[in-house]
Amino acid sequence: MRRWGRLGGLGACALLLAACQTTPLPQWPPAPIEDGTASQNQPAVPRYALADYSDAIAARYPDPSVQYYTAGLSPERSVWSSNGEILSFLNNLAEGSVPGVQSQVIGIGRSQKGETIHAMLIGRDITPSLGVAGFANSKKPTILLVGGQRGDEPVGTETLLVAAQQFMHGEWSRWLGQVNVVIVPRLNPDGAQTGSATVVNQLDLEHDHLLLRTPEARALAQVARDFRPLVVVDSQEYPVSNYLQPHYQGIAFYDVLLQYGQAPNMGSFIGKAGREWFVDPVVTALQAQNLSSHWYHHAVGSEQRPGVGMGNARPESLRNVQGLRNSIGLVVASRGVGLQKTHAQRRVHSHITVLSKVLEQTATRAADLEKVRSFVTREAASQACKGTLVVQAEAKQEQRSVVWLSPVAGERQEAQLPWASTLELRTLTQRPRPCGYLLAATETDAVERLQLLGVNVLRVAEEGALQVQRYNAVRQQQVSPPADRTGIAEKAPARTLVEVGLRPQRLNAAAGSYYVPMGQAMANLASAALEPDTLSSFFANQVTRSLDSVARVVEPPKLVFEELE
Repeated sequence: MRRWGRLGGLGACALLLAACQTTPLPQWPPAPIEDGTASQNQPAVPRYALADYSDAIAARYPDPSVQYYTAGLSPERSVWSSNGEILSFLNNLAEGSVPGVQSQVIGIGRSQKGETIHAMLIGRDITPSLGVAGFANSKKPTILLVGGQRGDEPVGTETLLVAAQQFMHGEWSRWLGQVNVVIVPRLNPDGAQTGSATVVNQLDLEHDHLLLRTPEARALAQVARDFRPLVVVDSQEYPVSNYLQPHYQGIAFYDVLLQYGQAPNMGSFIGKAGREWFVDPVVTALQAQNLSSHWYHHAVGSEQRPGVGMGNARPESLRNVQGLRNSIGLVVASRGVGLQKTHAQRRVHSHITVLSKVLEQTATRAADLEKVRSFVTREAASQACKGTLVVQAEAKQEQRSVVWLSPVAGERQEAQLPWASTLELRTLTQRPRPCGYLLAATETDAVERLQLLGVNVLRVAEEGALQVQRYNAVRQQQVSPPADRTGIAEKAPARTLVEVGLRPQRLNAAAGSYYVPMGQAMANLASAALEPDTLSSFFANQVTRSLDSVARVVEPPKLVFEELE
């Protein structure tokens, strides 16, 4: 047992302001995979999976000058790599690594059908061995690469197999002196078997990185908590034919859509580094390969007020949760859902181009990135009991040019459309930042999820008095969960949208109840889960039992706590 105290104040960060400047970077040279021999690609099978696709459209997307090799990328096959083939592929790579490169294939969890979810650890000069302790001892930043969150987005998985090749036998091995790597090529093995975007219980993993309702999301959360990656890349695909439906009719134009994490209360330097050190150089690298890109976006609004919006700022996606973990989260979506194997090589090449630049930037800016994480971590911890907490925020409304292709004819069409930008957020609801949160002893499920997210939770060892604010429901309603992409048949339970008031109260914190201090690195992630009046909160999604089971502590607690296992 021990008494709890808040973390100390913050030092100056002028050198970080200077560090967050964009540096001109060389163009990315295409590198052949495995044996270094470039070859011409054969036509993909089947030819076109979409009725409104045509030769005129396909001609705009020629194959790259290099060919990538995995079982799923074989031109003679109409199916992608199976779960068994992925494991064999990774094991073969691990058994034949180049001298000095260490690798290990591990299971990080099981899917809802019992399939093992695999990860590959890759490093150089790791002691005593590969793993959490070895990576930490190396003092090198870790990059986490994730693919296959949705089972109908296979190219992310094939890309990460190619990436593993590059680390083990290709040019990327040179970066292992500066970075460690964790690759999770297929997070949703069940969905991949059936071609379903969702997992077995029909939830979309894309929205489950705070709530952790699925074993797949929990497995990845534990990896992120234990390995503490400095950069996380989520390799996805986006729809081609129903690109902006129902508001606008057309075929997707952009090879790649990009976005960095952006959520309320996220450290501003995380967003600045995400844009200047990653997205901007990646766009330059894509242009050098004649690959088009735009911010990640999809149709939003209503029939009366149609528009286009970026990926939302809710703390549910992998990129946004990583931002609240004080690290860089990126989503990279290639033009692919619905194409089956059409343009498979180009789609993989798009991802490889992005990952190559992200890897280079992480390696060359490792020291600056660690300074950024250190600063935002101390900043988050220092704000307990003071300052303001943003509870709800919305995208900034603007106009932006968007390009798409006409069906069949493939003519380029461009228009200025209403655009909801999450690069800047407008505050809707804010309240004073508490010292911490008191949770009832019955909230063991919420505590377990917070711990998986890396949030520090203490148990009250002896009863004591606290000044708190209770939540009062002003009004509440059941609402359907929002969706980010057309065509995903997610069947998530309705969420409880509540408007609350705060009521001061002096209470005795019972022994056995839980305390979540805000003087910690994961303070902003904790508040995202525990402030009840957002669609992403534990309360809205029935993780916490009631409004009364969580209270805001508004004075430094003078209680005795004990650490949890």
